[in-house]
Amino acid sequence: MKLFPRLDDSPALRQITATLMASGVEHCRQQRAQWHPGAWYGPSGGEQVSLQDLEQMAESLTRIAMDHGYPKAENRDRDTRGADIALSVHLYEGMAISPVEATSGGIWNFLACVVVPDLVAWRFPVRDAASDSGNPDRWIVDRRWYRHAFGRLWWRACMFRDPDHADPWHLMRQLQEDEFIQLLERPHLVGYRDSVLHLVRAMLNAFHSRPDLNRGTLMRIAAKRLLRLGAVIDLHALDGDGLGRLMKDIAMDSVAALETAHAGTARA
Repeated sequence: MKLFPRLDDSPALRQITATLMASGVEHCRQQRAQWHPGAWYGPSGGEQVSLQDLEQMAESLTRIAMDHGYPKAENRDRDTRGADIALSVHLYEGMAISPVEATSGGIWNFLACVVVPDLVAWRFPVRDAASDSGNPDRWIVDRRWYRHAFGRLWWRACMFRDPDHADPWHLMRQLQEDEFIQLLERPHLVGYRDSVLHLVRAMLNAFHSRPDLNRGTLMRIAAKRLLRLGAVIDLHALDGDGLGRLMKDIAMDSVAALETAHAGTARA
């Protein structure tokens, strides 16, 4: 496993971030670096990446972004969905870090604010530099770790990688942004990775069989049902077949709940 530099949240880093958010992609590109005087490595658990490793990583991430419209910021030139998927896979495979290391917000702060700040500015542009319309949590990890520009992508790959499929990333390619949000912005679900994989498979089947229903709403209903079940059922004790059956039940119940809600609205 590898260890990446960490940069802790601080008032000074918040000020740097505010400047970067208001500066635009080109200025952020000029601020790229491989080190920061406030950075540090974790004391143990792997091999420290070198400055050359960080430079190569910046180049590879940039190439991926360029394939999806970087540095142009106009919506018609940006394929943010394609960029997110490709960056997710590359971050997960290329960084070679453990989930424990990935829980350190400092590594994502360093990557966003030092190594490739221009990619964050491109992916999450501030439309009006004169207003307070930026998103600091895209740059700096706070309690909402699932909002960070790069941290959220690594965790997507970690959570939705399907090791039993010929294409381990097929689930990520089929999910839409709102569905990622419904699952990963409920942090307790991270502890039920196997259950989430089975749920996603069941929900994709539900989406295909009922294209008339809103996918994001269906996923929200299903995610809440899974959280409630996790409070009374030991999901880790179920084998693959048991999880598969349970998640199919959740999918069917979610469809029925949404149909009932629609029927009630129509009667009203």
